[in-house]
Amino acid sequence: MSAQFARQVSEVPLAYENSDRSTACLLKEAGLPAGEERLSVDEVTHVLEEEPRLADLWLERGADQRVGGGWGIECSGAEYTIKNFGDGRSFAVQNRLRACAEFLVRYVGHIRDVLARTG
Repeated sequence: MSAQFARQVSEVPLAYENSDRSTACLLKEAGLPAGEERLSVDEVTHVLEEEPRLADLWLERGADQRVGGGWGIECSGAEYTIKNFGDGRSFAVQNRLRACAEFLVRYVGHIRDVLARTG
């Protein structure tokens, strides 16, 4: 079940491009918040290895997350920095797909937390 959930979450940018629903709404349809607990970086990395275009879409989204105060991702050369714009934490990853998965798992966790606060 968790591999299926990782695939559904990884495909959210495709669904977003082809619908008028918000990311939060699409994540709820994928099983958030309950499913988020089962989302792992390794499983997301595997999905992105199978479909690298999904990583491209997530990296586009990750570069534009400063307003939300959540997680973002930036690339400088061969290094990807995953940042929390709310508290300033950050870390670097060299592997593109792994960095994207690290970002995606944290991004989804941030949305889960926001949904939990707002109902």
